[in-house]
Amino acid sequence: MTFKRTVNWALPTLSFKERTVAYVKILNELQQSKAPVVTAQRMRQPATTCRVINLEDWKEYDMVVPTLVVSTLRDKVRDYVGKCFEIHVSAEMREGKSYKDAEVYEIEQPKAPAQVQGEVKDTATKAVGKR
Repeated sequence: MTFKRTVNWALPTLSFKERTVAYVKILNELQQSKAPVVTAQRMRQPATTCRVINLEDWKEYDMVVPTLVVSTLRDKVRDYVGKCFEIHVSAEMREGKSYKDAEVYEIEQPKAPAQVQGEVKDTATKAVGKR
């Protein structure tokens, strides 16, 4: 017996630990995790995530959204779901602060490569809501 898969709940994570720029299409509202992040130095606020399509490899990810990007999307963009963005995050924390500087640019959605067009269209139209 075979079953049609509808949603992958265990996506790889896209974060800004190893990168400073991401080109993404946001598929759902920002979500805050329930548990705070505990590091050796301190306990931090729970992470904010959302599902995205990485426009560089056209795969779906859970993106860990930096603090300044969260406030920009919620306060200035508001209707960000379904839109594409170029996000720049500084490599280092802002001096005396617990966050990194960020820039958020809305961009036009590029055309997907032929081999992934159907997959991207299906995923984008089934944007996952609250988890």
